[in-house]
Amino acid sequence: MKKFQTWLAALLVVQIALAGGLFWNSQNRHSGNQPQQLLSFQSKEIDKAVISGEDKNVTLKKASGEWQLADNSLPADSQKIIEQLSKLEKLKTGWPVATTKSSHERFEVAKDKFQRHIELFKGDQKVAELYLGSSPGFKQINIRRPDDDKVYSAALTSYEFPVDDEGWLDRSLLAASDVSGIKGSDYALTKKDKQWQLTEKDGQSTEPADSQKANDLATALSNLKVLSILQNKDEAPDQPTAELTVSSGDTQWVYRFSQRNDNYYVSRNDRDAVFKISKPIYDSIVDVKEPQLAGQESHNDEAETDDNSQS
Repeated sequence: MKKFQTWLAALLVVQIALAGGLFWNSQNRHSGNQPQQLLSFQSKEIDKAVISGEDKNVTLKKASGEWQLADNSLPADSQKIIEQLSKLEKLKTGWPVATTKSSHERFEVAKDKFQRHIELFKGDQKVAELYLGSSPGFKQINIRRPDDDKVYSAALTSYEFPVDDEGWLDRSLLAASDVSGIKGSDYALTKKDKQWQLTEKDGQSTEPADSQKANDLATALSNLKVLSILQNKDEAPDQPTAELTVSSGDTQWVYRFSQRNDNYYVSRNDRDAVFKISKPIYDSIVDVKEPQLAGQESHNDEAETDDNSQS
């Protein structure tokens, strides 16, 4: 009987040990599968980012608290940059999809084969680096740190990190804020007490402008967005189709609009670049003339309608 009891006690010890081992292994696996922070940096401290593709790269830098394109010092889309840096800062991973160096090329996260290579700097110090590779599924991408052979899957896409200036350009960089005056080839508009005044051809007397037309023109200038930077400025005509002087308080800008075939361009005196714009934006600004701002078009239309009804 004692032998039987001893055997049962030994069996119980073995069962307890086995159960403890299984529990520890389960807890260890569960802990290892918990999302872990991939990169260690604070996005607000980043002041330079270099994003490379297969044969292109773009450098973004922060100057006086504002993000710029390093190649030409044009304003970059700060909100977009902040959002993408925040995504990278919060990036977490679970189990790796691969752990060997030989897998890097297959997942396109190798040093010499990748979709994107992102380098983040604080001053002269590189504080984070990441390779973005192939996509295993919708809005998923393979990623790897250069100092780690493990490959993970993350909720990112490579197109969120363009490798050219246009992808990060602030497309509203020529927008005129708080427009208070607009001078075209045959008109001069001035806003006083929230009312638009149109200067007569003698340059002295003024009359109320068509408020809707004047506001539409001011809004078009305030909402002006460019499509891209013209890499070869010689593609644009030498002589502008229209030139506007736009005022905002004591600040003045000179806009030059031009057209060649089906392409439309704009430049501004404070930017050393020419930009492409859409035809609707071009038309909404260039087609406005003095008769429209004086309300003569609508009056002529009404008169013509009255004449037709009488006849």
